Amino acid sequence: MKRYVLLTSIFFCMITNYLKAQVKDIDQTFRPVFSAGLLTSQVNGSAYSGFSKVGYFLGIGINRQLSKVVEVEFALTLLQKGARHNYGLDSASRNNPNNPFYLSRLTYLEIPLVFKFNYKKIKAEVGAAAGYLIDNPPNVQT
Repeated sequence: MKRYVLLTSIFFCMITNYLKAQVKDIDQTFRPVFSAGLLTSQVNGSAYSGFSKVGYFLGIGINRQLSKVVEVEFALTLLQKGARHNYGLDSASRNNPNNPFYLSRLTYLEIPLVFKFNYKKIKAEVGAAAGYLIDNPPNVQT
């Protein structure tokens, strides 16, 4: 039994070294990815069109090179989306009771999976994301 375990261990060590030797020019490590920034969004169904609500996004993930051309990236991203409409500030709108204010903030957790293709000077990304609404406070409307 000991001999069988020893031979199997040696076999797997040899195979592992052989496979590592085949991919010398590919980075086989997981690299951390951090992202942060601002975004604008609009909510379908609200009476106010336009990208007038500024939100944020924060993300952390990992990236790994699969071949000379293909990389894969997986992340967790926190996004704030919504809609906003401010009061009209001109003198006619200030005294108008129909001068609306509207604010909607939606916080999402998204999990994107992206494949990146780098071939010479051509770069492309394709992927999908699953999102989950984690915070939907009441809309402010006056």
